[in-house]
Amino acid sequence: MLDRMRRLQFGVSWWRLPGAFLVALVGCSFPAGGATPGTDASGDASRPLVDGVQPDGRPPTVPCAAADLNGAALCLEFEDDVLDGVLLDSLSKHDAIATGLQATTRPNGPAPSNAADIGVAASVRVAEDPEFDLHTAYTLSMWLNPHQLPPSGQVMGLFDRETQVAMVIGSDPDDGSAGAVLCIHTGMARREWTIDVPVDTWSFVACTWNDSTKEMCAARWSGPLDHQYFCNTMGQTPTGAGTRGLAIGHLSANGAATARLDGSIDSAMVWRRSLAADELCALAGVSAGCLPCDAGSCQ
Repeated sequence: MLDRMRRLQFGVSWWRLPGAFLVALVGCSFPAGGATPGTDASGDASRPLVDGVQPDGRPPTVPCAAADLNGAALCLEFEDDVLDGVLLDSLSKHDAIATGLQATTRPNGPAPSNAADIGVAASVRVAEDPEFDLHTAYTLSMWLNPHQLPPSGQVMGLFDRETQVAMVIGSDPDDGSAGAVLCIHTGMARREWTIDVPVDTWSFVACTWNDSTKEMCAARWSGPLDHQYFCNTMGQTPTGAGTRGLAIGHLSANGAATARLDGSIDSAMVWRRSLAADELCALAGVSAGCLPCDAGSCQ
């Protein structure tokens, strides 16, 4: 029997977004480490630090928490000043332009991690780059702490590669209940999602897509007894190119921030490959096996 734990959807869902317009979304840091002293945050020995400053003039950043950076395109750890207008990419690739953020902390792990609270006028945007064309494979992941959930029929954006892929908090398409984290291929009737994301609690969330297997997965880890992992196969890939870069903590409508998250985020990462369940567990800082399959093709 199909129930809330069986969620491959075919069809179009419309959500009303703030700003008096409609957008169709159709379905579908841990301990620092990794960089070698004397190199930049990516660990690339060809880019040594000079008097503590990287060759491009940027200050050194906290190394990305991921142990294996194969395929990583973006890693925002929020360990630098979130108020100065620039968020440093720990991979030294794509710094983000940010406004309206407030500094906060995430207590998960052996030591507190700096994080960012998304304000009512916040915007976080990474400039357009071919590296963010994610139609062949991707992983979107972050730590998330929503202060409240969006009303029924509305969403709050987490990632948005405009016209290509998005991750949002919205309503469960099966029963309309609040707290679903949805992975979406924009413009196509394909999506996967988890349910019941807790409020005022830090959760690790992720969306993955693998074009070779046509598998989309949605993951949430909020604790040893509160986790979900759903995967399904589907026949369509995302569109071949997005536009206007990458928005984080909100959606993007013709380059303008909308549907902002009411909450905090940390360790926002983008990958050009689909991470396996145990790799997601490693990003969450927990043991392999933390995301047993709940339903779908991951069984």
